[in-house]
Amino acid sequence: MKVTCVNYLLGPGPLASVQNTTFHAKPCAPPQEALALCLVATSTGTPDSITLHGLLRLLASPAVALRSHGTPPELSLTSPAFYDPHTPLEGLPGAILLGIGLHPAGPATAGVVRSAATAGFGALVIKQYSQDLGQIIAVADQSGIALLVVDDEMGWRQLDALLDSALTASAEAGNSLST
Repeated sequence: MKVTCVNYLLGPGPLASVQNTTFHAKPCAPPQEALALCLVATSTGTPDSITLHGLLRLLASPAVALRSHGTPPELSLTSPAFYDPHTPLEGLPGAILLGIGLHPAGPATAGVVRSAATAGFGALVIKQYSQDLGQIIAVADQSGIALLVVDDEMGWRQLDALLDSALTASAEAGNSLST
């Protein structure tokens, strides 16, 4: 059995169930700190990806929401990558691009969405920053990339660790969490 813990505010109850394995959130830190998400799974395989649907089921949180409309739930996602405005996007098929500093209505955001889709990224994560998402959702839909929006209060390192844990839990469970 492997336990992976990440600091993440979460409610009680099961997060997902895969092949006789149930993922639960349980306290792993003193009450004054954030509730830590502990993903418990048995190791039977080593896939290096998770489906979009599986990721959303495993996270099971309103803190991370899918906002684009045309992305298939069976889309295979791989490891997170960080957006750097001073470095060209490299082809990372299925990677999840963390759009640090991108604002939905920002002048560069639509171009980053298109470039990420062209480079093969499976998803782009941004924060809403109390801005309208309509235009950027349309660009993501036209580009064929999943647009995930995370709560403004969630730290990028916290999200990165959470995504890594979801991928690890998927690998440890030996299943893509697609059901």
